[in-house]
Amino acid sequence: MDIENRRRYIDLSFWGFATLGCMSLIFFMSHKPAVESAEMSGFIVEWLLAHGIGKDLAGSLDFAVRKCAHMAEYFVLACCVSFLFIYIKKNYAIGVRIMALIISVMYAVSDEIHQLFVPGRAGKASDVLIDSIGIAFAFIIITVYFKWRQSSTYSAKAH
Repeated sequence: MDIENRRRYIDLSFWGFATLGCMSLIFFMSHKPAVESAEMSGFIVEWLLAHGIGKDLAGSLDFAVRKCAHMAEYFVLACCVSFLFIYIKKNYAIGVRIMALIISVMYAVSDEIHQLFVPGRAGKASDVLIDSIGIAFAFIIITVYFKWRQSSTYSAKAH
């Protein structure tokens, strides 16, 4: 196996395992019953209360932090899926990135369906929208990165 194929195999393996790892972590977190999930994020409220923030504000901030965590985990998932597809297809065309975006949104939908079967949890369309914001950020950042990389490659060749 030559160096280029070995490198591609390593990249495919890395992004494949990273994608599966993200999906597994999301599934694991979503599989926790509502009481356990609330306890996990409850430390934020406790910390805020201990530092003099009012109970109403602490509860609102806890909600915001939990929703930002949703966006962050789907941002990372979308990045992993995007790079996996880029290495599988050997290009970074817009179609490859859109396919990764669609797969990521479908996983967000399946995650909410999964939560319908977890005690105390509910699948919500609003959570899919919040997850999709993280996915959209990943799509935008990766698109900008490849546009920048393409323009810097062309400008380097011109000089």
